[in-house]
Amino acid sequence: MGASVSDVRALLDAAHKGFSSLDCVQSFNLLVDGLAAINRVVGNEIFVSRVTPMCRSHAIWELCQQEPVTRHAIKKPRGYAGDAELIDYYYGLSGPQPTDTPLGRQLYRGVYSRSGGESLRWRRALLARCIDNVADRWGGETEIMSIAAGHFREGQLSQALAKQRLKRILCFDQDRASLKEVRRSFPSGPVETLTGSVRTLLDKSSSPLGHFHLIYAAGLYDYLEARLAARLTARLFSMLRPRGRLVLANFAPETSEQGYMCAFMDWHLKYRSEKEVDAFCAELGGSDVARKKLFRDEPGNVIYIELVRA
Repeated sequence: MGASVSDVRALLDAAHKGFSSLDCVQSFNLLVDGLAAINRVVGNEIFVSRVTPMCRSHAIWELCQQEPVTRHAIKKPRGYAGDAELIDYYYGLSGPQPTDTPLGRQLYRGVYSRSGGESLRWRRALLARCIDNVADRWGGETEIMSIAAGHFREGQLSQALAKQRLKRILCFDQDRASLKEVRRSFPSGPVETLTGSVRTLLDKSSSPLGHFHLIYAAGLYDYLEARLAARLTARLFSMLRPRGRLVLANFAPETSEQGYMCAFMDWHLKYRSEKEVDAFCAELGGSDVARKKLFRDEPGNVIYIELVRA
């Protein structure tokens, strides 16, 4: 492979040695950035088949599992790596426990402070602003749908929701545990929950969910194949009211944590370029789209597409 076995071992050995220092965050960043560089050289297929097994057989593997986010991803308590409980760690709403080691606590600081975590926190704030902006326009008639809503933590930042200036927010997710947390966080008011999958959304024979002024999917598209992403986009767009907005997000190939996520967290996303995100619109009628906007977040890791229905 383009990066030799000795290069990978040297990186793992150097990071492992650095973990014994008083401040191991620098060594953690060395590990993450080194894995990203190797991933760029060898490509994802070889990285998964050759580099990942080397990481998991090295002594540094057990040290990284002391870090709570990494450990949570590997254990997959809800059956998948990027669950809503894990995202709460990046938000700072969860963190190391008294039983975690000093090394695990320091490594958590490293995970939290990386730009991928900044992108998740930026996304949460953006979605809250989207909710508030739509509510400013439509007032008490505003209806919103969050797809793969997770714990709906952006709701905690929304001024419109706090002031009850919305008619309805439907939180849709396949994870019943996530929706249970949504109901705990928002026991009254306009927030509703519904359990379902992408298949549920695409099934036109299922019960209609209504039409919305805003629909967004913050983390779902990172896991969808391209054709399914285009089909779902067309379906969600059809559920918008006139002048309604659809906001979709996808992590970009430049995300520096992807090598570490793959090797140490068993967390695999479908990273996409602007052109590939724009292809979400492949099944839309051009005359139905009043406005389309592609942009990246400030950390540069996530690509957004915003569509406004005519």
